[in-house]
Amino acid sequence: MAAEDLLLTIGVKDVDYTLGSDGGITVLPPSNTDANSVPWKYIVQRPQVAYWPGIPEYARAATDFEKAAIAVGVADPTVGYTSGTLDSKGVPLSQALTDGITDVLAGRRTLTEFDQVVKDCQNNGGNAIRTELQQSIAAGG
Repeated sequence: MAAEDLLLTIGVKDVDYTLGSDGGITVLPPSNTDANSVPWKYIVQRPQVAYWPGIPEYARAATDFEKAAIAVGVADPTVGYTSGTLDSKGVPLSQALTDGITDVLAGRRTLTEFDQVVKDCQNNGGNAIRTELQQSIAAGG
């Protein structure tokens, strides 16, 4: 794990954890509970892995939970459908929305700006994409 990943998941080196000569991580009491309990870390860091220092059973427990959660999940009804607006504006629109949400969660923008982030997404193609997908689904493809 890179140092910035450890900061976001465990805390500060030599305060919240130490690294052994073999690269193993030892979490120190008390570790950085904020780093392990706030949801923003899932937005502003790399994809998560099923690993927890000092708990070798964690990967199995995490993947078992994911299997159970997937079984009761709701399928995305738009899979297999597309729209002209999605094809032409989907990637930059998605990036702008993700960037806006990330900015709010990371504190670069205020929470009161979130509604504007959503409105911008809707006005710049999101509403058209939704309408086109609804029409495509209603028409059966």
